[in-house]
Amino acid sequence: MNILKWLEKSGSTKILLTLVEYEKLTITQLQKRSGVVSNTLYDRLKELEKKKLINREERAIEEPDYIFRRVVFISLTPKGKKVAEKLMEIKRIMEEE
Repeated sequence: MNILKWLEKSGSTKILLTLVEYEKLTITQLQKRSGVVSNTLYDRLKELEKKKLINREERAIEEPDYIFRRVVFISLTPKGKKVAEKLMEIKRIMEEE
């Protein structure tokens, strides 16, 4: 797939720009901060991971009363950070008056 067509897909750039700003987020936090809807978010995360732009880290978190839940954290890879920083630069240029 042509990389520019892929970047035009709904949510791809929003996810990368959100992660460059916040570094590491849970999927729920990423959804809220990026504004990308659930189904689209999961599809884009799979694509970003396949292109080695993000890392997915799963952790078991202990809740009160000894209940454990699984939490997935998303962060940028070094390659993903480079791409996101370039997108941020483009965004800044486009916002200039």
